[in-house]
Amino acid sequence: MRRLDNKDCDHSPLGDLSLPIDGAKTGWNPPLLRLANLGISWLRRQMVFDRWNPRMALALRAALEGVDWTDNLANVTGCGAGGRQQTRIAVPAPNWRWPPCGVRHREGFMGRIRLALRRLYGLPCWNVERGYGSFLTLEFGRPNLRVREPRESTSKLKRVRNLAARRLVYVRGDWHLWIYCCDWAVLEGSRLVGDSDSKRRIDRAARFLNGQKLVSARLIPRGMRSVFEFDLGGRLQTQPFDRSSEQWLLYEPNGNVLNVRADRRYSYGPGDRHPDRQRWLRINTF
Repeated sequence: MRRLDNKDCDHSPLGDLSLPIDGAKTGWNPPLLRLANLGISWLRRQMVFDRWNPRMALALRAALEGVDWTDNLANVTGCGAGGRQQTRIAVPAPNWRWPPCGVRHREGFMGRIRLALRRLYGLPCWNVERGYGSFLTLEFGRPNLRVREPRESTSKLKRVRNLAARRLVYVRGDWHLWIYCCDWAVLEGSRLVGDSDSKRRIDRAARFLNGQKLVSARLIPRGMRSVFEFDLGGRLQTQPFDRSSEQWLLYEPNGNVLNVRADRRYSYGPGDRHPDRQRWLRINTF
């Protein structure tokens, strides 16, 4: 079956591609609307020269406006050989959405961070404990036994070499949240339960959070503050103590790690990737 050409588009719903994208449907700002409309114009020019399947163009437009494009593609009518009318039935396709992860442009490029955190919703945290210094770790999901085999270390410190030569066995959850180099506090309503100032306060905050289910989490780019809220009234708040340190890390079951930094950048990728090969992306404001 041949592709539809420009004449076909004049006899089909694809002629609506000449109209600009509705800003009320997308909620985008004017500069992005202009950019999207330029893209639609380019797609239409591609159809004129028969280099783009017009059904894909309509699918893209519907995805930009956040609607189900399969409803608009029930029948595409064009002119066949000898001037006869023919009808093309669209192949069902998934309901596309844009931008990725269901996040609108006005929320900035927060899709990856929000998607990673939402996977923890409804899961109780367990084995909440104090780490080195003011570190705080929380486990989510099913427990898994981890074994780290002995390895040879080239460190000059004897303590580090001895630790590397040992076999470590520990329990981790499917998701491992590590509150890293930042100031943090745990509250119940307006009452301070514990914070990162002392070991006693850290242990008290860990005992309070242990067993509570995460119900919401958000990152506020202005000031790079994070808020984790739990079902029994607990609230974990973090804020940077400098301009460049890594705030917290989320280890996922697939081996990827989400790393959020104080300079409004984040990285996402395999946990065994060398630090020099990490790609740090800018976090936009809302």
